[in-house]
Amino acid sequence: MWMLAVTVTGFVCCLFVRASIRDRMFPALPNQIMHLRIFGRVFRVLCLRHSPPPFDGRKKRRKFMEFEYLTRAQEQTAWEEYLALRAVQQRLLKEPNDC
Repeated sequence: MWMLAVTVTGFVCCLFVRASIRDRMFPALPNQIMHLRIFGRVFRVLCLRHSPPPFDGRKKRRKFMEFEYLTRAQEQTAWEEYLALRAVQQRLLKEPNDC
């Protein structure tokens, strides 16, 4: 019975291992806690503690976390922006300084 528990625990741990380059290098938001790939799409957990709450005159219950499930188009756009930024950074590192 203990071997089944170890096997199930190992299988659950394998679900959280990022296997592809895109999963490991996917750009994070400044207030992002973590992201997972669930059923082929990216699921983000965002921390809202550092952002000021909106004030509309009423007392509101403040949220500390927000969950975001990206569409494939949103994921593709974020990935392309990240690749363009990396290309600019690499080009700037290769250029000699004129100072």
